[in-house]
This record gives sequence, structure tokens and C-alpha cells, in this order.
Amino acid sequence: MMETIPQSKRLYDWAPLAASLTEWHISLTPEQKNQIESYLDLVAYHDLKAGLTADISPQNLLLRHAADALAAIPVLKRVKENFSTQEVLRAADLGSGAGFIGVVAKIACPEIDMTLIEPLKRRFDFLNLALLALGLEGIHLVKKPNMVQSSSAFDVVLERALAPFEKAAKIAQPLLEAKGVFIAYQSQAPAFETTPNGTLPSIATMTVKEKFAYRLPLDDKNRYLILCRKGD
Repeated sequence: MMETIPQSKRLYDWAPLAASLTEWHISLTPEQKNQIESYLDLVAYHDLKAGLTADISPQNLLLRHAADALAAIPVLKRVKENFSTQEVLRAADLGSGAGFIGVVAKIACPEIDMTLIEPLKRRFDFLNLALLALGLEGIHLVKKPNMVQSSSAFDVVLERALAPFEKAAKIAQPLLEAKGVFIAYQSQAPAFETTPNGTLPSIATMTVKEKFAYRLPLDDKNRYLILCRKGD
């Protein structure tokens, strides 16, 4: 059985993230930063047993993985403002892995109701342990997409590195409410072509609505978040 608490606190330098946080209109309290660091400590401490990520150096975890989650915050806020009528945004992190996207997004936006979906047992066990250790409220864990109750459809489903875009979209589609939004991380510019009437294509009964370019701190190339809406 995995131990819960890392043996020592590691050092994280937030300075390279400052400009990105300003650009993304994110203001983290000292408590939120401490929670993110505590979560990243857990990832590093349990990585060998759970096979969570290749590079567990503090700055790689912060500036690549945590920053990737934070880059989605303005898009999630846009979904809440423009596409959702719910008082609380119900989100899912599909193929959560170590939980980088779902856990960090939840810490940065406590008002989101977040569900982590992770089928691999050792990672599922780590996430269960991490959520207990962090004591976060309004975050849930399920093992497989088909374990999500049909009455618990999500306003938004996030996906990073689960599968090729179209395959991931097909997995996400049944989890969304009637007008729900799928947000996929892409490391390269998507090669979508407009249809003859000038609109973007439909994938898995969802319409590609927008794409957002962003850069991670100290990175020199764009990454992308692709926003698709079900039923449009």
C-alpha cells in the first residue's frame, strides 16, 4: 500500500509562470499555490510505484503539467459564461492519469465540480490517495467512463493525451449533456478545414467551435485547446 505523505517539501519557482498567469487572468492565493505544490509533491513521491510521469523535477511538474491545467482556466470560464446555464460548472477530466489537469484546475477554480476518470488501477489508486491527502471538496473519482451515471452528464469534458483527437471526442461525447462542451489539448496546430459553407467540421456529433493557442512558460511554440460543442 502506498504511503500518503511525502517525506519532505520540495522547492518550486513560480516566477517563470508569472507572465502566463497574468495573460490568463489567473490570480492564485498563497494557499492555492501551496495546495498545488503539495499535490505535485505527492506525484513525485509516488511516481515510481504508480508510473505517473517521466520527469518529476519540481520545475517540470510546475511549468509543464500544472501550467497546462492553468492554461485551460480562461477557456473553462468562457464555457461557464457562454455555453452553460448551470450555477456550478460540472467538469470531467477524461483519462486523468496523475490528475494534472483535473486536480490543478479544481484547486485554481474551487467553484468547479470536478470528476476524474482514470481506468488504470495504479493511477486510480494514486488519485484516490491524493484526494484524501489534499482534502479537496467537490472533486470525485471514477474508474471508467461507463461508470458515470447518465443522470450526471457533464457541462464540459477535458482531455489531454488520452487518444488521438477524433477517438477521444467519441469517448467524451456520451458523457456530455445535450449542449455540453469537449475541450481537447493538442500539441500541434489542428489541421481542420472549413466546410463549403465556411463552418468548421463536426466530429462525433460535436461541432468544432473555437481553437485557443497558448504557450507554456519558457516554451517557444504554441499549443492548442480545441473547443467542440455537442448538438450544434
